[in-house]
Parts: sequence; C-alpha cells; structure tokens
Amino acid sequence: MDEEILNTIRVPISGDNPCIERDEALCIRCGACKRVCHNDETIDGYYTIKDEPICVGCGQCIMSCPTHALHEKYEYRRVRALMESGKDKIFVISTAPACRVALAEEFGGKAGQNVEGKLVTLLRNLGFKYVFDVTFGADLTIMEEANELLDRLKSKDKLPMFTSCCPSWVKFVETFYPDLTHHLSSAKSPIGMQGAIIKTYFAKAMGLDPKDIVNVVIAPCTAKKFEIRSGEMHSAGEVLGIENMPDTDYCITTREVAIWAKIAHINFKKLVPTKYDDLLGRGTGAGVIFGASGGVMESAIRMCAKTLGQDVSPYLNFEPVRGGKGVKTAEITLGGRTLHLAVVHGLNNVRPILEDIRNNKCPYDFIEVMNCVGGCVGGGGQPYSANPKKIYDRMRGLYDADSITDVRVAGDNPDISKVYADYLGRPNSEIAKKLLHTTYIDRSGDAK
Repeated sequence: MDEEILNTIRVPISGDNPCIERDEALCIRCGACKRVCHNDETIDGYYTIKDEPICVGCGQCIMSCPTHALHEKYEYRRVRALMESGKDKIFVISTAPACRVALAEEFGGKAGQNVEGKLVTLLRNLGFKYVFDVTFGADLTIMEEANELLDRLKSKDKLPMFTSCCPSWVKFVETFYPDLTHHLSSAKSPIGMQGAIIKTYFAKAMGLDPKDIVNVVIAPCTAKKFEIRSGEMHSAGEVLGIENMPDTDYCITTREVAIWAKIAHINFKKLVPTKYDDLLGRGTGAGVIFGASGGVMESAIRMCAKTLGQDVSPYLNFEPVRGGKGVKTAEITLGGRTLHLAVVHGLNNVRPILEDIRNNKCPYDFIEVMNCVGGCVGGGGQPYSANPKKIYDRMRGLYDADSITDVRVAGDNPDISKVYADYLGRPNSEIAKKLLHTTYIDRSGDAK
C-alpha cells in the first residue's frame, strides 16, 4: 500500500524517531494508533506533518496496538551488548517510581504490587554495579521547583507556572505553544537531574571517571528516550569540560526490563528483595508519588509549606489533587496568599487552559500537566493493559508507599541536604542552575 495512503489510516513513524518503531509484518492497518493519537490522550487534531511526522513520544499508540506492531525503540539490547563486550565500564542504573508498581504484572503479579526490592535485586543480577532510586532525583526536582514557584509568586512573574517533568508535555508546548514556554518551570525532570548528579557529585564522591560511567534509567515513559538525547541533557559534561558526554546514556522501559530478565532466565518471583545503593538511593514519599497524576503538585506544595514555616500535615494526603479526573483543582493558602491549583492529565484537557493564558483569563497560579492517563503509571513503556483499573491500582500502590514512608517532604531527606551542603549550596544556586535547570526551544516550525 502506498505510504501516503497508509498515513491516512495509521500514525506515521519516522525512521529516526528515538522513541517508537513499527514492525511492518505485524501491522494490520486497523487505525487504532491514529485514533489514540488524535483523541484526548495525545495531540488531538494537531497532528500535522511537514517533512517528518510530529510525535511527542508518549507511546500511547503502542498501548493501543492490538498486534504489538508498534513498540519502543529497544535500548536494553545495546546496554546488554556493551556489558558483554568486556569494555571496562561502570554500569549505573536508576529506577523511576512508577516502574515498581507495574513490573510485577509482567511476571503474573498484580497491578499496584510494589516490587521495589526485587527490582533492585534483578538489576544487580543483570550486571549493574550501582542501583539508585529516581525518587532521589524527584526530591531534587521539588527542591528546585518549589523554590522557583515561591520566587515567581513573590515577583508575580511568569504565572501560572507549569510543571516540566513530562517530556511529551514539554515537547507539545514547544511545538504548538512556543510563546508560552516561559510558563514552564525551568527545573529538569527527576531523570534529568539525577543523570547530571551521577556524573558529577557521585562520580567525584566515589573516585570514578565520569567518562567510564554508563548511566542507564528505567522509565515508564517512551518519551524519556527523546528527553535524554536533547541538547540540554549534557550539563555534567559542560560543567566538567568533557565534550559529547550525555548525562544519561540509555533509557529502557519497564517492559524492556521484563524482556531482558526473561532472556536471562531470571526467576523474578524467587528473587530476594535488596535495597538501593547509598548516596543517591534514598528518596522520600514525596518523590515516590511523582509517578501518579497530582503527585508532583502535592510534593511541591508540601515543600512550599515547609519553606514558609507552615504546617505540612494538610498536604500529606492531599485528596483534591489525587484521583482519575482529567482536570483536578484546589485552593490553598501559602504565605498568606490564596493559590489556585490545577492538575491535568491528557493534553486535550490542558489546551483550554493554554488558550486562557493567551487571553489573560487563566485563574490558576500553579499547574501540573502529564500526558498519560493517571500520570507516569499509565506511560507508554508500562506493561500492556486494556483495563483502566490497573492504572489506578498502580496509583494506589504509589500512594500506599508514600503513606508508610518515614520522610514525606523532600527538604527532610538527609541525602538531599548533604548534596546541597557538599556541592550545590542551595536551591537555584549557580551550580544548581547549570546542572538542574534547562531552557526551551521553539519547535513550531515542525507544525507548519
């Protein structure tokens, strides 16, 4: 069938798409991928083509494909081959929060089952020397983002402020609303921050040459494969004077970890749980809930309240921003000011808000946006599921983990305090700006 005709039926995938690819032998031309790409989960009618397809990398087309003709660009093979090559490298891996409550599904377990400890053991068995938790990076993000929000509220500048953790959402703004990118927080995502810290602070603390570190992340998100390769994610090399060194070398999805484990004949159910490595292994409950829609908002508000000397307890189980609604709103009082909050998942749900900002009609001060239903727990790299209930079971798994965690505010994490004391100084310091913050570009030319 002619490619032009095919593109009217299905989502076109360019050969150099870093996130997604298609097995033509499995494609049945059903159009499910195009329907999901045009509905409320992704870019909804803004699907335009110049010379290459526009893709925000979210992978929801993968989740809709009945034959699995669409899948993520597999990077586990490259990591595995590098491990087997005999090259003298130090393999480091970090796990995103949402993966721990989904991976069990790949081995016959239940959605929402927290297999954090078994995941750590699995990764050690696969050959990783250091295993870290991205909740540490999430706590870093909150330290930077909460302080940025308080600064903007004080100056009344660039409000409302949007969260910037979701790379599909960020690319969407850069492509279709580049005039509004200044409303995005400049804070990198947790994965972006953690990669920069691993190749600077961690490498120095352990006496390692950062050029010898192969830094890998496990994510629920296919779009992270795009994010780690963007120009802003080479900040460690820029600070250290090392050219062409990415902060994060490879991104593998939750599904890829399961594939690799099965190839390696590892019996996941029989693994004995172990703990993350020290130094970057300790995160808070606030970092864990980043994987659920509303979690970034709740974590940031906890930190803002702490910074202002207010009681944090009202925000330790902040129900107004939890749950499955596409748009959730809340009002709180911080520093004597009433703040209007919104939490959004699904890019169609944020579009009216963006138009209101353009027309100076937006009532909100702080807005969290995630592309995927339920947030990262519903990401395009998670186990396949046609049952929406599994997404909410995963969300509950994260909130349950937060509820039993001793430390639930990012600023109370002693490892975070140590990084700032030893290296970063304070949130939004000069070195923090270089390593932990980013800038945005105008991609609108792609949509013409």
